[in-house]
Amino acid sequence: MRYCALIGDIIGSRELAPEARSGLQARLKHVLEEINEEFKMDIAAQFLITLGDEFQGLLYLAEPVLEIIERIDRAAYPSRIRYGIGIGELSTPVADEAALGADGPAYHLARDGVDALRAQRTQGFPVLVRTGGPEEHLLDGLCLLLDEMASSWSEKQRECVRMMRQLGEQLAVAERLDMAPSTVSRTLARARYGTWERALGELAAYLAAQDDSAAKDIPRVYEQCRRLMAQDRFAEAGQKLSAALSAAGIDALPRKQQCLLHQLSGELNRKMGDVERAVQEFRRALTLAQESQWAQGQGVVLNRIALCQIAQKAYGEAGRTLDQVEALAQSATVSDSTRYIMQGNRAVLYDLMGDRDKAIETEQALLAQMQENEVDDPLVLGDVYFNLGNSLLKQDNREDGVRYVEQSLGYFQQACPETDLKIAKAYTLLAVTLDEHDPKACEYLKKALGGYQKNRRWDMVERVAQLLQQAYQLRDDEKQAAEYARLAKLAAKKAKQCDTLQPPADG
Repeated sequence: MRYCALIGDIIGSRELAPEARSGLQARLKHVLEEINEEFKMDIAAQFLITLGDEFQGLLYLAEPVLEIIERIDRAAYPSRIRYGIGIGELSTPVADEAALGADGPAYHLARDGVDALRAQRTQGFPVLVRTGGPEEHLLDGLCLLLDEMASSWSEKQRECVRMMRQLGEQLAVAERLDMAPSTVSRTLARARYGTWERALGELAAYLAAQDDSAAKDIPRVYEQCRRLMAQDRFAEAGQKLSAALSAAGIDALPRKQQCLLHQLSGELNRKMGDVERAVQEFRRALTLAQESQWAQGQGVVLNRIALCQIAQKAYGEAGRTLDQVEALAQSATVSDSTRYIMQGNRAVLYDLMGDRDKAIETEQALLAQMQENEVDDPLVLGDVYFNLGNSLLKQDNREDGVRYVEQSLGYFQQACPETDLKIAKAYTLLAVTLDEHDPKACEYLKKALGGYQKNRRWDMVERVAQLLQQAYQLRDDEKQAAEYARLAKLAAKKAKQCDTLQPPADG
């Protein structure tokens, strides 16, 4: 099996001041952790820093490697990094935990690319692709063309190109850089952005064509299913996942990908209410992660199993499962996000067991830890603020509870577009804390209603429509009350239709 190895080497790292070097390494560590999470279906061995100024990782397919390079470049800016991409086989087993200890042609070729770039002192587009085949000369020429063009850019042109790649529209670039749209257009034209984009597209197309197996589409389908599930479109996600697995065959995939797919199937079944089947899928995923000695995968799956056990009111089992996550976190490489989720699950467990003081204490400790570690993920922060606010409201601490829920709303709005449901839940919670005659109550409920309708959560549409019906009856507005009564009945019918949907068959 052929893999894609990526080795990165920071240019001029020894010339940086100690504070700048430390800041760069912290940013690099953070972005590699993000990449390991977001591209986990593509990654055979996780990206990590191997030396102070070097890092490496291993991909199943070469297709996403340029996107990964762009992500790292944005985090490292204004520092530059040279990249060697090696496409070839391995002579040692793949270590799922991290890209250490593995060896073979893929890594040798990537190292050759880095060494060649170091000798050339290339900095405009410091990327070389090594395959060991006759096409290397053409690839070298393409990379040299990209380098020559990028090396000629002024700092203004480089910044415009960088923002154009990130935002995709000239008007957005103009707004971000506080420039006139016409100035952005002229700057990109002088940088020959169209030609550069076409050449980069040709390189991306070559990399994407290096695998023509049926399994090559699995990572993309996996991400599509995750997005559908984030919108509570579970039936669509199940159909898409089943169709992809029927075409590729799950048993033919690498163990790590099998683990992630069983995990996804488990989460799909959990959210559709089939907890027993969800646990079965999570157990399969856990076995695969254990066989691969993939601690991060084990931690994620155990957190999911704990949620299922909580749903089954098996609180003692859930506590022991979370103890396993904690033990993994102390003895192996487990991401901070997995630790945060474990602590959040403990807070939920304490709350359900009636110890709300302990739940609040755990949530406050989690928030303090995230603030200390400067966590900036708005979705993660939004969840923590929302859960803490909800717990405080249950303790009749209205002032602090509302404050935390309002803060969660701000974070969820930052994390758009996939947080409509979370925004809707925050508005719903804020609305029910208000006096029934407060005009803001209807305003919040209407905003919540839009989010639930957009995501086809008909059960919540029914509930919020009923609340709006009651609110308008209190205001003697029978016309509006009747409208929301009709909407509640319609939503109830749609919710009943959704309940008849069965989980998808095993892939």
